[in-house]
Amino acid sequence: MTKQQRNLSREEFCQHLEEAKRENPKAFSISSWNILADRLSYQLRIKGVSRVPHYPTEKLHWDSRGVEISKLISTLKTDVMCFQEIEVFNYQGTFEPLLNKMGYEGVLQKDFKYSGLATFFNSQLFELVSFNSRSRATVTVLKHKQVEDMPLIAIANVHLMGEYTCTEDRFNQTKSLLLEIQKDLNMPCPSKPKGTTKPEQVAVFLCGDFNCNIDSGVHKLAFEGKLDKGYQDEAGTYNPKADFAHPFIFKSSYLEAGTSPPFTFKGHMNSRNDEVDFILFTPLTVQAD
Repeated sequence: MTKQQRNLSREEFCQHLEEAKRENPKAFSISSWNILADRLSYQLRIKGVSRVPHYPTEKLHWDSRGVEISKLISTLKTDVMCFQEIEVFNYQGTFEPLLNKMGYEGVLQKDFKYSGLATFFNSQLFELVSFNSRSRATVTVLKHKQVEDMPLIAIANVHLMGEYTCTEDRFNQTKSLLLEIQKDLNMPCPSKPKGTTKPEQVAVFLCGDFNCNIDSGVHKLAFEGKLDKGYQDEAGTYNPKADFAHPFIFKSSYLEAGTSPPFTFKGHMNSRNDEVDFILFTPLTVQAD
């Protein structure tokens, strides 16, 4: 999607995806969405607290909100869909039956307390190779069914710690995730020193709610492939113990496509409107459009 295409309607967006697939059989689409847990939206609103004060109370109830979300999912039909803050009741009652009917297979994060992560993929295009859960992320490894020379695709669905100053937690969650991806893809890493897979043989995506903006230490770690001991940004200190490096170099799909939302979280703890939701990819094997 070019800068001139940033304001596409839903119909134009879907047409763009169809054209891309006709031109390139390797093309596929990914979407990511923090749907806002019911207990953190409607249930808090009726107690007099709200994370979205600008939104009408009646529209927050899942009976209303779920219908609108389902309409959008049915319209966009991206090949991979990553959801954050999903709950068991709406996974089983809304997402799973709707998307199974549309030809998708889904995997749900294990052992979450209130809300978790779910990833759905087009089962006509992909088969599931492996799935692993972390406390703040899942890793879904997929193989393309229709194109033989496609690399394995690792989809990391993330929802990092939300408190603005919890920089060390977000670093540790990201570090743990990157090590898990390497292990799942049989790459050389501490848990698999004899791994044989190289970065140019896999496609890796980090999708979701990072709860920090693009200038954070988490993004520096993703974009540069390393983070020095004691790195600091305006939110606090990351990586207090030792330098850390990983074999991937990520780019932002929004920046590469020439588009970016003005904010995806309104009224952050530091009273700013921030873009905190991203889809990052490895440009060695992926081109964003």
